[in-house]
Amino acid sequence: MNKMKKISKKSSFRKKFFRLNAILIIVVVGFITLYYVLNQTTNNMYTKTIQMYDDLSEFYNSLQQSHNSLKSYLYTDNEADLDTYNTHIKATKDYAKKLEKQTDSDFYWRFVLLNNMVESYQGAAQGTIDVRGNNQGEYLTYYNNFLKQYELINKTSSTYYEYLTTQMKMDRGNIADNEKFVLTVSIIIALLAIGWIIFYSIRTVKSITDPIYSLLKNIKQIRNGDYDLSEISNTSSEMEVLCNALDDMAVDVKQNVVNEKEKSELRNRLLEKENESLKKDELLAQSELKLLQNQINPHFLFNTLNMIYKTSCAEDATLTSSMVSKTCDLLRYGLDKLNKTSSLYSEIDAIKNYIYIQDLRFNKRINFELVIDDNLPNIQVPGLIVQPLVENAVKHGLQEVIDDGEVIIRFEYKNQHVLISVSDNGKGIDTDALEKILLNDFSEQEHRASLGLYNVLQRVKMFYGKKAEVSFNSYPDCGFEAIIDIYLEVD
Repeated sequence: MNKMKKISKKSSFRKKFFRLNAILIIVVVGFITLYYVLNQTTNNMYTKTIQMYDDLSEFYNSLQQSHNSLKSYLYTDNEADLDTYNTHIKATKDYAKKLEKQTDSDFYWRFVLLNNMVESYQGAAQGTIDVRGNNQGEYLTYYNNFLKQYELINKTSSTYYEYLTTQMKMDRGNIADNEKFVLTVSIIIALLAIGWIIFYSIRTVKSITDPIYSLLKNIKQIRNGDYDLSEISNTSSEMEVLCNALDDMAVDVKQNVVNEKEKSELRNRLLEKENESLKKDELLAQSELKLLQNQINPHFLFNTLNMIYKTSCAEDATLTSSMVSKTCDLLRYGLDKLNKTSSLYSEIDAIKNYIYIQDLRFNKRINFELVIDDNLPNIQVPGLIVQPLVENAVKHGLQEVIDDGEVIIRFEYKNQHVLISVSDNGKGIDTDALEKILLNDFSEQEHRASLGLYNVLQRVKMFYGKKAEVSFNSYPDCGFEAIIDIYLEVD
């Protein structure tokens, strides 16, 4: 066994990875920054030239509109034309000033000259307006000068448009040169990146897989204590930590194997004892079941009740014979339908027999009311799901009621839902206590008397799944109500 040395400060895989990739990231970021600066500068120049072209077009349009408006005013003396002239001449001057500010090249002096020509044109126009009603000869002199100034400005349009068109061609050429430059650099960087990725991938895979393969070879020998991890631990700090952990683990492997063998033998002995105990419990349960079956033999019980029924008929005991007959029917239904499927109408007939017997038993101390909708469908239900609810109301809900006890059993059909409810006016139960009983699945000893409710709840869930639910409503001194809600799907 080769005990590893104390962990030294070796470079980790993570540091190597970050260091090698930082260079590539810096190159890519630098290229992106250079491309952005060049592209942004060229685009700004091109956008500025286009804007100047639009402004120059608006300048000549405004000049033409102002000239036409003033001529109309001179002929018609319409003040609206004069207002239009003032508006457009102001816009013309604004565009001229804007063009002058936007120009930063050798062509700047031409836009300064353009502004001066606009000032001269405006002066000639104002002079024409001022002498309009004076001597005809003087008016014609001013008017001809006004027309001459307009023609001078208008003739400059070709020169300025040519300059801006040339400038746009130069800007587009610069953009094309930048795109060629970016494409060339992109190809170079892509090739470098691909080469870098291939080189680094091979190097990374080898730096990880080679030590792992060496570890796999040594792991098979760890159990025998014949292994050497010194060369593997020198590759990186992560491998050094891993090798030290494996070295420490190897010390405990043999002892763990011995401990597991001892635990396994102990578990086997415990399982053998548990199996013997389970066999005894199974034999005991079978014996108790057989004894219970022998004690309560349905055939013996039916024969006995039938004998009592015939005897009561012979003695003309009508009430006794009727009670025995109802009891036989109820008992037969319970034994036939226990854990089997029945129909809703059969459940109702069984409840009627049960109510008949309880009426005779309690001698009007408890009033039973059975409410059945006329349109109630005869659906399939688990056998004996209503009687335990009625029995719970009689046995627990009305246990302390001396008179005026009431149990209401309802069978209703509303909106594709069959509702079966059993309610009493007994002592009821606190809401928190009822919720606790349901959450604990009637598992506590003092709630074992309510197992009938739990049995109904579980059988309804198993038979209908999510299409039915059982709910309980109760408050102290306000009675108890159990509701079975069954949803029927319509085809």
